[in-house]
Amino acid sequence: MMQFKLFYTDFRKMTLPVNPSQFRINEGQNIKTSEVVKRGEINQIGNEKLRTIEITSFFPKNYSGYCNYKDFKEPYEYVRIIKEWQSYKEPIRLVITTTPINMVVAIQNFSYSEVGGSGNIEYTLSLVEYKCLKVKSLAEDVKAHLSDRTELIMPPSKTNRTETKKIPNSYTTKPGDTIASISKKLTGTFSNAKIIYENNKDKIEFVGITDTFKIQPGTVIIINPKAVKRYDTLNANHTTL
Repeated sequence: MMQFKLFYTDFRKMTLPVNPSQFRINEGQNIKTSEVVKRGEINQIGNEKLRTIEITSFFPKNYSGYCNYKDFKEPYEYVRIIKEWQSYKEPIRLVITTTPINMVVAIQNFSYSEVGGSGNIEYTLSLVEYKCLKVKSLAEDVKAHLSDRTELIMPPSKTNRTETKKIPNSYTTKPGDTIASISKKLTGTFSNAKIIYENNKDKIEFVGITDTFKIQPGTVIIINPKAVKRYDTLNANHTTL
């Protein structure tokens, strides 16, 4: 036989004395409608909505053949219990026997009224599915992330490195080249700019108005690899011209 059972705890539960003539469960999907230029409205399908269920029945004053059991409580005692559970602001469980319905719910609305002089209380109980949101701590997230890894990959640290690129004896300038950029490009540091300048003074024009050194594209610059210092530290002192 079908029965409607509500559980606050294993020791605080209720079986509705009279089954509703019908019950309705609403299931849906979140649909977001947006306006797109030159295309009009479009839909984006999101996650499923929380299920809702509405139960309409009555708490009887006296036993009759339609009751599920005989030793039921006074109608207002059922009302008191439901209102008390609602005031706790905690979920309860709904089980409908002979069906697959077994869900954690929250009491969304509870309305009731007494029918004439019969002593029966008609009611409507609106329930909404409750999903518990568990917030993990940062430590738990890190532990879970590392549990599937056999090795922790650390980011590369800034350490001294050696420049192994061979420094040429000469270089033919291109548009936009400066002594500083040539020094950086060929030796890995700006600090050799002064040495390169001293070896090529006759090929470099100093513009006093702007205090800049002008090099014509296509000029062959002598580098002298033995005179310059190879870039071997990230903390080199830079001299720019």
